[in-house]
Amino acid sequence: MLRRDAYAGTIEVAFTWLEGNENSVSGYQEAITLPYGKMMECLRQSKPFVWKTLSIDNSTKQAQIVFKSRKNLHAALANGVIRRKLIRFLRGQFRWAYAEKIEIYDDFVPYSFFFRETRNGEAGISGGIILHGQEDMKTAYYSMHT
Repeated sequence: MLRRDAYAGTIEVAFTWLEGNENSVSGYQEAITLPYGKMMECLRQSKPFVWKTLSIDNSTKQAQIVFKSRKNLHAALANGVIRRKLIRFLRGQFRWAYAEKIEIYDDFVPYSFFFRETRNGEAGISGGIILHGQEDMKTAYYSMHT
């Protein structure tokens, strides 16, 4: 994982080492934090590289999205039309300044979900991600309910 903290002026590189079999997975994570300015100066002095690969604007923070859903997520991903609608919806949502994590669970409505925000280690907003208009999947749309 590569994460830039523009406020602190750092870049964090995290490596996850996993091992396991079909019954279990275990592992550990190592992370290093580098001063972004010094790292960029070293890169400028090294071989030429494509700047756009290191300068993606991530100024609008997005919370980590964790799916704890199984049935509805698998159903939504199996249907290409719904999958595109869900991905487009999630890409534009949950850009809340102080949200750390959004956990998403199955809802009783097909292709829909319940979500719970974590903010500063505590419970935040919760609600639904509902697929409306399912009688015509081409015009159906996702919306958030809190």
